[in-house]
Amino acid sequence: MVDVGFAVGVSHCLYGPYETPSKSLFETNTRHTLVIIEGNILKVFWSREGDAPERLLVSQVELSRPHWNNWQATEGAELLRPELSWKGVDMPVMSSLRGEMNSPFNELRDPYILSDVDGKEYFFYAGGGEQAIGIALLK
Repeated sequence: MVDVGFAVGVSHCLYGPYETPSKSLFETNTRHTLVIIEGNILKVFWSREGDAPERLLVSQVELSRPHWNNWQATEGAELLRPELSWKGVDMPVMSSLRGEMNSPFNELRDPYILSDVDGKEYFFYAGGGEQAIGIALLK
């Protein structure tokens, strides 16, 4: 995996005058996103405001179509949800809200992937609202 924050240079077809997209790839309640490009696939790791509990999802966008108005994201597939105390599983299940978390909540958010020099990949995320950091070895 290559960890990037933008898709510039994926295809020569993306260059040219800017046109406002006719639609959004994701809902307005999408937040805490991480994007990774693998070939012609854009992987989007994200959470959704209002989910109960807020959890980490992953979607994909096929980038081979030359115009972004023709791109479509897959439905978000659940990647992780709180299942341990430090992740907030003991807290009440409620719809997530925007804003800083000053106390524990039953929520996961803020995905990030770190590729180490030895080839291992680590998936980081915030647990318990924003009270803890989880790390999972991907490869």
